Amino acid sequence: MVQRLIYIVVVVLLLGAASVALTQELKPEEGFKGLRWGASVEEMKNVFTNASAKAIDTGRPRETTYFVGSNIGAAHVDLNLVFLDGKFARAFMVFDRGEFDQVTEAFKQRYGQQVMETASGITWTRGDTRFAVLRAGAAVVSTRPFDTYDDDLQKRR
Repeated sequence: MVQRLIYIVVVVLLLGAASVALTQELKPEEGFKGLRWGASVEEMKNVFTNASAKAIDTGRPRETTYFVGSNIGAAHVDLNLVFLDGKFARAFMVFDRGEFDQVTEAFKQRYGQQVMETASGITWTRGDTRFAVLRAGAAVVSTRPFDTYDDDLQKRR
């Protein structure tokens, strides 16, 4: 009887721990739409089952980009998941510029009050993650390592 009770308690504890792990949402600075920064391409394919790679020569051999249709709030976006050296490092979105306010509102709900607003757009920073929504119809969520890499490339040009 005691053995059976111990077995039941262990099963209940394991199921409870598993359900907490499955329902934990990433903090905004930990990743994007359920995909943790630094995740592999295989991990991404488990989260974004409709992702497809598009081979383009950007002159950036360290990057691989996967394209996914998605939504930010009520706005449809073309989502580009960018991997640097095989690790998830940036999410770049393109949307109809008429949906700027909808995308901005969704970002404010997710990331809090913006840090800076300019004529070209709005930016946030949380930890090592930068978020921006541009009035031209683009948004980006990016890690510091990717931004450093990108800045170094721009300086060389």
